[in-house]
Amino acid sequence: MEDYRFGKSIIGDIVFDWETGFAYKRDYPKAHIPDKIYYPYEYVVYKENNITYAKNCKTGEIEYYDKDSAGVINSVVDNYIIAIIGDYEISETIDIPAGGAKPKIIYLRGTIKKASSFSGTELIKINNQRVKIVGGQINGVDKSVDGILMTGSIGYWQQLIGVDILSCDTGIKITHEPDGINYLGFILNPHIRDVNTGILIDGSEVHVLRIVDPIIWSYNIDGIVIRNSPKSIVIDGGLLEGGVSTSIDGIRVESGSHIVIKSSYIEHFGEGYAINIESEADGVEIDYPCIPTGRVKLLGHVMYKLKYIVEQLDDLMLDVLANITTSGSASYSILCIRQGALKLATGTTANSTAEYRSKIGVYAYGDFPVAYIRFNLGDTADVKVNIGLYASPSNYALIKYDPTTSANWIAEVNKGGTITNIDTGITPDTDWHELRIQLNTAKGITFFVLDSSLLASISSVPTGACISPYAYIENLAAADKNITIDYVKMLYARY
Repeated sequence: MEDYRFGKSIIGDIVFDWETGFAYKRDYPKAHIPDKIYYPYEYVVYKENNITYAKNCKTGEIEYYDKDSAGVINSVVDNYIIAIIGDYEISETIDIPAGGAKPKIIYLRGTIKKASSFSGTELIKINNQRVKIVGGQINGVDKSVDGILMTGSIGYWQQLIGVDILSCDTGIKITHEPDGINYLGFILNPHIRDVNTGILIDGSEVHVLRIVDPIIWSYNIDGIVIRNSPKSIVIDGGLLEGGVSTSIDGIRVESGSHIVIKSSYIEHFGEGYAINIESEADGVEIDYPCIPTGRVKLLGHVMYKLKYIVEQLDDLMLDVLANITTSGSASYSILCIRQGALKLATGTTANSTAEYRSKIGVYAYGDFPVAYIRFNLGDTADVKVNIGLYASPSNYALIKYDPTTSANWIAEVNKGGTITNIDTGITPDTDWHELRIQLNTAKGITFFVLDSSLLASISSVPTGACISPYAYIENLAAADKNITIDYVKMLYARY
């Protein structure tokens, strides 16, 4: 059988060291074991008959023992290299102080589990710099406490390698003390399950954190949440899988800057979002091989760098105007501003129309097509305007303004003749705006975003023929009305 205190084989009363060939008679806890068996550990913590022991590997002596496992562990965690072997129920937080000139390394070979008498807020707390935890399982039992807290007034080079965390409120929380800083953190291959939040990155002074190959899954979990403006965060590879009917997010960036998301597989986040980038996020890059399956919301400043994304840009300068039609007194012109802009004007004859359909476009049921249209209305009185993506009278995704029916923008999707629309509650104005329309074809949802605000999401996607950026204007009285289009842009999948 395996002796988890020393990693040796036991046959009857004889202990055999399979690494050195050393054999000795079993006599715990007073047996004096050669130092080389424990190398390079300074202390080994193990359990025998409900008593927790801490053995000094240099002297071979047991320096601490008690029924209070956390007390024994906390007595030795201020050393550089420690092995904690076996399963422990703890009644207080294991509080790991900073490392010094050498990194503090703690190897877990077993489970740290919350006892019913536990009085803290997290099972393990890492303070300040140069601390590494390798392996082991952290079990919060009832999701009332956090698993591991990485914090400090000057926290850096805090590392977690291959830790298994379950049944906690938050699996791993990375933050900093008031007026403190936490930087150069590294988390490799954590396995997090049955928690309320997988990983929470919280604080404006959390800098340069890399999370590699996380495995986070549950049926009631936010995978990774980034809030309160941390900077330079990289999420690289891994699996995030959630439930199918709960309002949870795979990766949610509430605020922050210089954030790169390269997770390879994100799916099953039901009524929530696989990726949710809120409006306060500044500088988020979604890079290959990130493949989100489910709804995606992009409100902040986001850059796609997926290998399969193709970009088409029409800056409205040259011969791109072939798809313009007019009626009545309407006309069009190119303005020599903003590297080219198109102005559609109705003239003064009532019910005159001008319509622009870009030459660029994609099939509506391609993979995650996204359109950007930057526009400006010259007036909002007695004018009808449609802007968005258009394939035919029975297939389009538009925001519409018609003051005879509503004072607000109406988001509308026509799928093969079936119309679904929503009053956005947003009143048109004469400022410059960027409209973003995203067709999530995997889930059958169309998102309408104006600047950084979500106007509407409609559970319908146009289908059929090629769909293109589009603008339409009509005057409802004998007065000249106009709309200016600065640019149109399309992103779409290309395998």
